[in-house]
Amino acid sequence: MTHLKTLFLALCLLPLISLQAFAGDDEGLYAPPAPDGSTFFRFVQADGNADAVIPQAGGKSYDALAFEGVSAYFVMPEGTLNFTMNEATSSEELKADHYYSVILSAGALHILEDQKIENIQKSLIGLYNLTDQDTLSLKTADKGIAIIEDVASSQNGAREINALKIDLEVVNADDSVKKALEPLVLERTQAFSVFAFQNAAGEITLKSVKAETDTTK
Repeated sequence: MTHLKTLFLALCLLPLISLQAFAGDDEGLYAPPAPDGSTFFRFVQADGNADAVIPQAGGKSYDALAFEGVSAYFVMPEGTLNFTMNEATSSEELKADHYYSVILSAGALHILEDQKIENIQKSLIGLYNLTDQDTLSLKTADKGIAIIEDVASSQNGAREINALKIDLEVVNADDSVKKALEPLVLERTQAFSVFAFQNAAGEITLKSVKAETDTTK
């Protein structure tokens, strides 16, 4: 009888032991959270005359980016960071819990602060004018309703909107440039960016990117 009780208890404990073992295995599957006081930055390769470049921040190297490449956001402690892309360098004071895009364009680096989402019921969409056009605007493709207006060259703009599937286009001031995007599915609490690039031949292309953060590098 004692043997049967022992066997029964062992069988009852087996699922719990197995679950604890699997939980231990899962600990390595998820990226660690960003430490308090972190700043967030990503790299954008917008130089149509440059080949794939290896970006660096604080002396640390990241994966190479070809033209139109956009990295995930990486994490560092707040403070002054030195950035390098294709021999272009820049130094910037980055604040905790702020987001930045480090952009290589025309052989030089410039750094833009990115808006972060505040309303968890909304989606955030941003427009980056990395072209020689004086201004670009993001509009709905069907009715031409402005979502983000008059973003100057080498600048960005952003807006929180409702989560939805939407067709968008990017146009310049006199509508002589009009580029359509693939339909976007905007999700709550998520940030999306529309980048307008210009290659070495002067052609303007668009790329949409859903923001991601990589805390493992």
